[in-house]
Amino acid sequence: MNTEVLPNRVRFAFPFAILTRPNTVRLVAGEEFRYTLRSPSLEQWLPPLLKSFEREVEWRLLLNQLPPERRQQAQEIITRLHGEHVLLEANGEHAPLVSSQSWVVEGSGKLSELLRTAIPAAPANAARAAVLGQDNLDYAAALDFNRRCRRSGATAWLWISCGPMGRGFVSPIFRPHAGPCLACLLRNFQRLSPAPDIYNDLIEHSRAGGEIPPVPFPAPALALLAALARWKIEISTQTEASVGVYQLHVLETDTMASTMHRVFRDPHCPDCSGI
Repeated sequence: MNTEVLPNRVRFAFPFAILTRPNTVRLVAGEEFRYTLRSPSLEQWLPPLLKSFEREVEWRLLLNQLPPERRQQAQEIITRLHGEHVLLEANGEHAPLVSSQSWVVEGSGKLSELLRTAIPAAPANAARAAVLGQDNLDYAAALDFNRRCRRSGATAWLWISCGPMGRGFVSPIFRPHAGPCLACLLRNFQRLSPAPDIYNDLIEHSRAGGEIPPVPFPAPALALLAALARWKIEISTQTEASVGVYQLHVLETDTMASTMHRVFRDPHCPDCSGI
């Protein structure tokens, strides 16, 4: 059983009803999502464990609360549920940012200028957070930004890019001890790309001092990216912040349609796999 792929914190993918019968526990979410577990006496101890996953939790702590003879089976069930996407990585949605954040905008060009205007100022003694605006495909700079944020004690960071030219990205708000990081997101992009080698080539080109020029991007689309970034920042301090704070927004320039996508932590990410 491989538990290396399990994130430290998990939660249910949906609000599940927990149904029991002798030797059986069923999870039901709406009409489309049903999952059944069967084992002798399972209904006697598993439901309270599953109830814990209604909010994000560290699963190893839950195992330690079980009798020793139950821990191996419980770990196998947790691994199985995660593999079936019944349990998902907890991205920190229920841990709001402190209300006073000083968001420092990095980057140059029109996008970064708009972000500096859009993001509200904060007191000088506020907790440090960072934003990187990019109008090119300088992934090396994005990765360096991610590592600096993790090492410098930033409470949160955000990446906004119009570098792909046909679409723009507003990343999840990344946190130092919860969920994926920017390197996870870029590694997922690379994995899904029809030309994944381009990512490595661009990184090597940038680190060798090569130029990656900015791309043209419609002004209305830039304004939407800045507005999405401000929205995420402003609602991230709410007790029950919108799930959109911790998801990726993709803006298509040909239709101005925005879609939202969950970002998963890469278990092999060189930057955050140890959290």
